[in-house]
Amino acid sequence: MFRVGLYARVSTHDQQTLPLQMRAMREYASKRGWTVAIQIKEVGSGAVERELREQLLAAARRGEIDVVLVWRLDRWGRSLADLVVTPKDLAQLGVGFVSLTEAQDALWWNLCPEIRRVTAELISRGDRI
Repeated sequence: MFRVGLYARVSTHDQQTLPLQMRAMREYASKRGWTVAIQIKEVGSGAVERELREQLLAAARRGEIDVVLVWRLDRWGRSLADLVVTPKDLAQLGVGFVSLTEAQDALWWNLCPEIRRVTAELISRGDRI
């Protein structure tokens, strides 16, 4: 069973979508049988350092979560570099990255290298797969 870290963000206090984002992500995780290990709700511009997001990344580095789930990619970050580098860094830790509302489920993309590694290891040992 996957342990998931939920990350929701709004830019200003007058935006009211935090409950919507969290509810949708909890439902998504529940339907997949994932356990919610950490929930982060952050208010702040995507252009500045976000301390709560860093706490989620620290949980990933400690091995406390298996996947990061965001409502939309722009809730995670605004820069292309951030949206490419962070999921890659998470994948190197064995942590998937899923955006709920975008068509591409990045979890599968992040798991593919691990599947290839395990398959190659089994073949090298002579195991049938």
